[in-house]
Amino acid sequence: MPFPKNCPDLEQLAHMPPQEIAALPADVLAVLQHKSETALKCAKAIKTQLDGALALKYGEQVTCSLPIPRSLREPLGLIAGHLRRR
Repeated sequence: MPFPKNCPDLEQLAHMPPQEIAALPADVLAVLQHKSETALKCAKAIKTQLDGALALKYGEQVTCSLPIPRSLREPLGLIAGHLRRR
């Protein structure tokens, strides 16, 4: 059986309801799963590269633009952005 020519790509798949995806043939689902795993690995590698570049460029300057409210810091054990020992 030849591979269907109307197989959705990952962009189309992202906008399909789960019921429609489940209705696809098993071989198409297997190919889409492989493609999504490959795309995820690629995206993670790109993010690692970008994070490294930002760390090199900005180093310690990288901070959160919004402060963490004290009411959220204390239950988490955070004081002045550092983990408090209990």
